[in-house]
Amino acid sequence: MLFLWNRIKIVCGHHLPLEITIIGIFLSFSLNQGSIGDFMKACTVLFIFDFFTGNYNYKNLSRGHLTFLIVILFMLLLNFTVPGLSVHKRSLCYFLYFAGVVLAIDSLAVKFEKNGMGFFPYICAVSVIIAVTIQFIEYFINLGKGQYGLYHNMHHLGFFAILTIPILFYFFCSSRGFLRYLLILPLFMDFYLLWESSSRIAWLAFFAACFITFLLFFKIKDIIKLTVGLLLFSSLSLFIAGFSDVEKRFQDFASNWRQEERIILWKDTVKMLTDNSAKDWIVGHGIGTFRNHYPKYSTYCVPDTTTPYSFTFPHNTILQIIFENGLIGVILFFGLFFLLFFSFKKKSLNLQDQSTFYLLITTFCIFSAFFIFTFLTLPVYSRYTLCPAGLIIGLSLVMVKKTFNAQQINN
Repeated sequence: MLFLWNRIKIVCGHHLPLEITIIGIFLSFSLNQGSIGDFMKACTVLFIFDFFTGNYNYKNLSRGHLTFLIVILFMLLLNFTVPGLSVHKRSLCYFLYFAGVVLAIDSLAVKFEKNGMGFFPYICAVSVIIAVTIQFIEYFINLGKGQYGLYHNMHHLGFFAILTIPILFYFFCSSRGFLRYLLILPLFMDFYLLWESSSRIAWLAFFAACFITFLLFFKIKDIIKLTVGLLLFSSLSLFIAGFSDVEKRFQDFASNWRQEERIILWKDTVKMLTDNSAKDWIVGHGIGTFRNHYPKYSTYCVPDTTTPYSFTFPHNTILQIIFENGLIGVILFFGLFFLLFFSFKKKSLNLQDQSTFYLLITTFCIFSAFFIFTFLTLPVYSRYTLCPAGLIIGLSLVMVKKTFNAQQINN
């Protein structure tokens, strides 16, 4: 029995199972979203195993990770102040798995410090190329069938594109020789998918994130070069995708913004919030409870129908967190995000390693695009939000930790 336990410790404590599950999380988000929860759960279990077998020690936690855990703990404690039956159990589970993914990424980073990264960066690059290629092929297979690549929602395809374009660009910049030229076609395909998604919010999130990144991390000369390059590459892909569909999307918004479903939904949500008690304003109603309260306030009707449509979330992160977690939740949530936001800029100063610098700003760009897009599009406690959030915040905290250690050594 002891021999078997030692074998299990060696196998499960190795870096390979964590690598497989983290790549699995990305591929499940990209290609098979029904399996997201399973991979997030597996990642959480592997981290717990590492913690209790001593492969990961509490001393490995950085100040950023400790702050993250404190925020998670307080967000969970808020749910004990509301009736237990009102909390959406599946959303609560995904929230816990999200924390597990963030910590599992740090556990993997600790193992890399001891054993090196090996082929993992190349596996990541190949995984992204495969995901983009499959989405591109599926887009044309399902053209005219009401499907966008492997997704049934156009915003999800746009979300996939804005998260993977910066990754491909990072590998393009950090690669040499044949591999660099191999990445040009997937980059072009990804830009094409972004335009074809017809998601105005994805377009806004991507270009806003890029320009914010340029302004914060580069000098004027480099900003001009990067902006010109971005506009040329995106314009070429837009020319092939077709200007007419993009123009229609903007004209539709300009002429119908007063009837835009989000505007109506936000008005209904604000009305719902006015009925909050003092306690509800402070601690909220509990994770995932918006769907239970909203139907009686809904005034939005799907075209050609008279029955109000019951949304399960308000398409606005602030409104959802205020309702479900109160003002305390808003302070904790946005405090963590803005702390991370400013940590990126602070840690980039005097960073001498160019490869680490490029990875840091790529992570920041993805982080910014994710924040802008999900703010207006996805429910906070959905697996479609928490899955990429776990990967992005996990990598962000590792990058801040890594750059802090590098600066300490330089000093």
